[in-house]
Amino acid sequence: ETGCGISEATLKRLNGIGVFAVDVSGYGGTHWGRVEGGRSKPGAMRARAAATFADWGIGTVDSLKAGASLKTDYQMWASGGVRSGLDAAKLIALGAQHVGFAKPVIEAALEGETALDERLELFEFELKTALFCTGSRTIEDLRNQDRGIVK
Repeated sequence: ETGCGISEATLKRLNGIGVFAVDVSGYGGTHWGRVEGGRSKPGAMRARAAATFADWGIGTVDSLKAGASLKTDYQMWASGGVRSGLDAAKLIALGAQHVGFAKPVIEAALEGETALDERLELFEFELKTALFCTGSRTIEDLRNQDRGIVK
């Protein structure tokens, strides 16, 4: 799944069947319906259908919260709309074991290696700052501890 999130009903169905991890990949990041629509000729049926579904999906936070409320037997990973180290910290606080982000990294990489290094250093510093601000010494301390950073 990429870009539309995972519903609570689907997360329930995945519980107990041997899945190791689910990346909720929520609405807010790459959305393959929009990507495929953009690849179509303007005005073509697929482009028009993509426009209809452009806002379709469940947000990353909502999908992650649904999984956390179910006490799943698989890991919950979160991606989709992650733009900073603070975004990553919030998702970790909600229970994500891993956080993924693409757009900011791709944009920086297109600018060059120096820009990419700077972007990753910024993300790391933002995450460390969130740890400091929440009194968390480690990522594990932050995990499942809302501590007021998630709105």
